[in-house]
Amino acid sequence: MPAGGFSAPCAPIAPAIWLVAPAAVGTSLFLMFGLPLDTWIRLAVWLVIGLAIYAAYGRRHSRLPVSAERSARL
Repeated sequence: MPAGGFSAPCAPIAPAIWLVAPAAVGTSLFLMFGLPLDTWIRLAVWLVIGLAIYAAYGRRHSRLPVSAERSARL
């Protein structure tokens, strides 16, 4: 154990992440660009549906202060 009392796990291997992470991103992008157009359209549709549900839930269950106009509607 070093004099400071802390030793980082995998310290000699950690710089490899600067090579592995960009390679993983590049490989993922390469595979994504090979997908057909209908897959991208499905992704966009489900993304919009998911964001709408998330926004509706967040708006309804928010713990932020409610404005006077919004509280009148509730």
